[in-house]
Amino acid sequence: MINSFSDLTLELAVKKGRASIENDKRYKRKLSELSLIDDYLFGLFVQETSNEEIFKSMIECMLGVKIKEIHIKQKQHEISAEPDFQGIRLDAFLQGDDKTLYNIEVQTSSKGNLAKRMRYYQSLIDREQMPSGEYDYSRLPKTIIIFVTDFDPFKKSLYRYTFRNVCAEDSSLELNDESIKVVLNTKGQNGKGVNTELIELLKYFRSSTRETADESESLLVKTIEEKLEPIRNSPKFGGDYMSYQEKIYIERMEAKEEGIEIGEKRGKQEERIKLEKRLRELGASEEMIRAAMSN
Repeated sequence: MINSFSDLTLELAVKKGRASIENDKRYKRKLSELSLIDDYLFGLFVQETSNEEIFKSMIECMLGVKIKEIHIKQKQHEISAEPDFQGIRLDAFLQGDDKTLYNIEVQTSSKGNLAKRMRYYQSLIDREQMPSGEYDYSRLPKTIIIFVTDFDPFKKSLYRYTFRNVCAEDSSLELNDESIKVVLNTKGQNGKGVNTELIELLKYFRSSTRETADESESLLVKTIEEKLEPIRNSPKFGGDYMSYQEKIYIERMEAKEEGIEIGEKRGKQEERIKLEKRLRELGASEEMIRAAMSN
């Protein structure tokens, strides 16, 4: 009775898992349906847009500062760690005329590790700036890591959260390590400390459509839409995205099938342990237990 119930449960789990795989395929989106908050489209926008003035205006809007010049340091910039450690690919890696480095990333869903992720990005960026054998830490440039999120990680309804290293005993004392981390929240409601243009920019990040751009009074938003629209509607880029989606789909399908297989084995093992325990509680002989476990 136990084994038949277990088999039925596992069969239902397998069917559910396979149905989920088919749903993944059914709900795949086209490139034209993505917004800038999706890292694929944002990375493509950075890769295909050579107008540095747009990124200069974007950073000025995001940070509420004025910058003389911005240069795209490297499109789709990859930073590799040691062979046994995970490297990173930066969505947008920019440098100001004062050598300040700017990293812009987008994230659609909360995985509960945003702060640690930003810390890891900071460590790898710093490491890349220090050649092997270099010990003059004053060479490290000022860095500002910006994450645009489609969720509110701190639940304070702010559009912008800015973090610096401040002394716990005296908040007027900063460490001045020139490491700043900024989180921009597309779902903000409290406009304290930000201007209307940033709010409209974040709205556009979340819904990058012609309609959103037309409704906006921001020249920056309209300029981004002008550059983004041909990318978003390009048959070539659309085809590349479908190939990318297919690759992700295959990887997910393989991972789910592997997970189902592992679950089947684990479920059977757990049922065998429960069966052996129950037989012992009922006073079954070792011979009877061995016979039952061999089936």
